[in-house]
Amino acid sequence: MEQQLFAEIYDAHAHAVYAHVVRMTSDRSGAEDIASLTFLEAWRLRATLGEATRQRLRPR
Repeated sequence: MEQQLFAEIYDAHAHAVYAHVVRMTSDRSGAEDIASLTFLEAWRLRATLGEATRQRLRPR
């Protein structure tokens, strides 16, 4: 279940994260690496997220 939820989060937000990194770095290849590392770190630290954070996945 946890993997499925994370996959849904990735599918919903990966493009936005990648686009943001491209805007910040102007480097598409580097942006792919940074976006991948961002989600890898999010997966690694998933247990540290509080319930409020899990309910609000994107900043307002």
